[in-house]
Amino acid sequence: MAPARRRFASPVRSLLVFATSISVLVVGVAWAATPVPVVDTRRALEQNPAASQGYLAWARVNRHSADAFVKPDGAPKIRMNSARTDSFAVGIDDTTAVFDFSSRSLENADLKMFDVLTQTRSNP
Repeated sequence: MAPARRRFASPVRSLLVFATSISVLVVGVAWAATPVPVVDTRRALEQNPAASQGYLAWARVNRHSADAFVKPDGAPKIRMNSARTDSFAVGIDDTTAVFDFSSRSLENADLKMFDVLTQTRSNP
């Protein structure tokens, strides 16, 4: 009688190991695919992120404005575009950020460069 149990136990054991493996794989993939907010402003859309060593840049759009920000690691965020302008896109390389900006009364946008260390804007 013991040999019959072994023949039955082996497929059941294999099925249990397979099911457990699939469960662990599915949970692991689902956990890895869950986004973790880095910047999460209520009632605003953060978009077009860019990063370089020690810096994160992004654009934030809400009902009233569209602004470009850069945040050095461990420091507060810095708004790159000036008052009464909008910015929808950013990029960064080392300590120089590039962002688009437009006057709220104009439809065409220009590019500006922003030195994160000196916090100054310049034309490309």
